[in-house]
Amino acid sequence: MVRALQRVDNLAAFGLGQVAVSKVPVRRMKTLAKYGAGSKAPALDRLVEPRRTATLLAVTRSLEAEAIDDALDLFALLMATRLISPARRKSADERLRMLPRLERASKLVAKAGRVLVDQLDLVDHEGADLDVAAMWAAVAEIAGASKEQVRAALQVVEDLVPEDDGAAEATMRAALVEKYNTVRPFLRLLGESKALAAAPGGRRVLAAVHRLPELARRQVAKKPLTAKEIDAALVTASWKRAVYANPDLPQGAVDRDAYVVCVLEHLMRALTIRDVFASPWLRWADPRAHLLTGAQWEAIAEDVLASLSLTDPVQEHLNDKVRALDAAWKQMAARLAEAPW
Repeated sequence: MVRALQRVDNLAAFGLGQVAVSKVPVRRMKTLAKYGAGSKAPALDRLVEPRRTATLLAVTRSLEAEAIDDALDLFALLMATRLISPARRKSADERLRMLPRLERASKLVAKAGRVLVDQLDLVDHEGADLDVAAMWAAVAEIAGASKEQVRAALQVVEDLVPEDDGAAEATMRAALVEKYNTVRPFLRLLGESKALAAAPGGRRVLAAVHRLPELARRQVAKKPLTAKEIDAALVTASWKRAVYANPDLPQGAVDRDAYVVCVLEHLMRALTIRDVFASPWLRWADPRAHLLTGAQWEAIAEDVLASLSLTDPVQEHLNDKVRALDAAWKQMAARLAEAPW
């Protein structure tokens, strides 16, 4: 990954990725790049201007785009195979290891709970006074568990089954933090790279990525990271425990390693939906790059919208879609309520 990002930086140093070529047809650029890449240096040197410069420009931009795509492909592969998959396996293995303890404790709690419920129903039905000692005696006789054993089983269940519904995801994120040393070597190159750009939906993530070199250099043992120094909006519910609740850190300190991996996970998600994209690009392109805007769009907008039967005002069209979606959800909810289960 480090070598891939270094290759991107070496090619970006020529600055040709910033040359405006939007008016040149894409096919023409590809043809020039293919010709230049397949030609020897003397043949390129014999080209007349401006063809020689155009060919060299196309080749270099193509190589830079390929290098960026290769680096992002490698980043996606690393996140999937070296971070996320091992973390999921470790989380699943830990949950499987605790399952026997949880089963034993749950069975004991269920037996004791059943006895207590039956005894309470009996007290309520007979109108008798509640005899706590008699109830625990019934638990010991019928369920075969003492008061201390029931309390211990309850503690096991509480420890192994957290209150929040996202316990499995939170456990997986905690396992991901242990992979910080895997990503640490390339954080500076990734954060300082000029190859990434963002649409409005990805600007917050890209801003956090640009801070990665600073966070990687931070000596957190001497100066712990605080909540004010990170983008809290990126710390989703499944990450909160790993980022904010590290028991080995001082009160109020943030786990730097957890936050960095959290940012990388957001980056991977943003790249997948192209809220963050590469420039110049090939595979990791901005899908909005070739959309018409301004005067070009205004010149053909009426004909395009008419051909798509989109003649209503935008807000009215969106309101119709909202009403249709709302009706569909209500219809499905009604059918679910009527269905025999």
